[in-house]
Formats: sequence, C-alpha cells, structure tokens
Amino acid sequence: MTAKFQFRDWVYNSVTKEDGAITRVYETSGVAMYEVAVAKCSESRDAGYYISDWAGDLLQPSTNERLRYPTPEKQASRFAPPILSPAFK
Repeated sequence: MTAKFQFRDWVYNSVTKEDGAITRVYETSGVAMYEVAVAKCSESRDAGYYISDWAGDLLQPSTNERLRYPTPEKQASRFAPPILSPAFK
C-alpha cells in the first residue's frame, strides 16, 4: 500500500465536497483508506467532528484555511499558560 497522505494531513474530498483531518491511515484490499475527522460546521471546528472513512483516490490537499488554522485569538488562548491562584505561585 502506498499512502499519499498521513496522520494529521488536511484533505478535501472531491465527491462529498468536505474538508477534514486524517486521524488514521489503513489498508483495505490493497487500497489506502483514510479515517477523517470532518467538522460538523464547514466554517469552524468548534462544533465538533464526524468521523468518516474515505478512499485515497477521492482526496486532494485541503485549501480551506479557515478550518486548518484557528483564529489568532483561539490559538493564543490555547497556548497561554494557565492562570495559577496565589497559593500556587
């Protein structure tokens, strides 16, 4: 099996017109298959995901920048150090 994508790659399914992140790569009957987390809302990852299995020949790299990268505010809050109470300082 030759997989053209790998774990965490963002891909676009040309049949379903959906973007998603690869969560697992596996083989079925010699064909590369991808388990993909598809955002419930096409504009944001905040609503959660559906999991779908896609064949590799339907996929191309995703160009949906809105899904691939969080807003600067969300990215900053995700990496901000935790606020500790005075007792822990």
